[in-house]
Amino acid sequence: MQKSSVYRLLAPGPVPIPKKVLESLSEPALHHRIPAFEQKLQYCFSKLKEVFETKHKVLIHTSTGSGAMESAIVNCLKPGDKGIFIVGGKFGERWAQMAKTFGAQVVPFQLEWGESLDLNAFENFIKDHKDAKVVATQACETSTATLFPVEEISRLTKQHTQALVLVDAITAMGCMDLPMDAWNLDVVVAGSQKAFMLPTGLSFVGISEDAEKIVRANPQPRYYFDWVKELESYPKTTRFSSPNSLIVALSEVLRLFEEVGMDAVKTRCRILAETTRLGAEELGLKVFSKNPSSSVTAIELPEGVDGQKLRSWLETEKNITVMGGQDQLKGKVLRIGHMGAIYNDDLLAFFDALMEGLNLPEPMEFKHHLSKSLFPSLEYFA
Repeated sequence: MQKSSVYRLLAPGPVPIPKKVLESLSEPALHHRIPAFEQKLQYCFSKLKEVFETKHKVLIHTSTGSGAMESAIVNCLKPGDKGIFIVGGKFGERWAQMAKTFGAQVVPFQLEWGESLDLNAFENFIKDHKDAKVVATQACETSTATLFPVEEISRLTKQHTQALVLVDAITAMGCMDLPMDAWNLDVVVAGSQKAFMLPTGLSFVGISEDAEKIVRANPQPRYYFDWVKELESYPKTTRFSSPNSLIVALSEVLRLFEEVGMDAVKTRCRILAETTRLGAEELGLKVFSKNPSSSVTAIELPEGVDGQKLRSWLETEKNITVMGGQDQLKGKVLRIGHMGAIYNDDLLAFFDALMEGLNLPEPMEFKHHLSKSLFPSLEYFA
């Protein structure tokens, strides 16, 4: 198999950007304080509510997803406040560390990486910490490609505490069901370079009425990420300069979402994930997560295979970018993303390259099964 002239980005973020969105990024820049731009921004605010499935406010930050995670900490907690953080991977660790940095009392609910969350154990845990001010969880822990039961976590939190439920939905929003209001979620954060199919640079924060009351009473100093100040500008404009080209492109993404329907967008991610897991299993490889996500799949590599070298070989020799493992999983897994403008040919090319890289024989009718499992509708982001 020769190196392809087509670059295939199959990472869990950033992701391939559809042509129509790329074209919108090349439009002449609008000043961020003129009515024409404010109309685009207000359209985005309105449509983000639909994606988040909320009647509440959804703010836009000029930051990565980690910036939105930090904004949730400095607005919802003050030094000395107790927070329960579900930690089952790199990004759970990161959120807990952020809270520690700002003086919160962090109580981790620790999981083995890749394991499913035991709801009985979690319920018993929070009963011992009824004074917690927040319970924070990933919807999808990107480092392990593991889905957490957000609806049940929220239900148990509200049943036993007065805590706000904070959700890192950076690799979940737009990929799977995560209705903010129906599940009684207080703060939900997302990022532009995942299912929103944009370059890195925007993050989104949905804020419930209960969360807004806590934020307005919170004496914790903050400046750039001060939601109270930001809400004074909402929904007409943003407090600071908006990244105008990214907002214009976001409006195009949200128009695409409206055109095809969010159910179809989520189904697309699910089919790509199921197909990837099917391909891995047919090659005799294991899926790492016990509760795998629709946005990213982690594939365990055979004993003796250096995942970092394999990932580098895929990139330099086959023009395919996937991600390896982080921390304790470094060199042990490959992580393949299912968000953005990914098509049938991309997955087939990846598995062709993977078989060559691992020197695996092709199972009988492997490509036929793989191709048949993909929806024709995968082409609608072309």
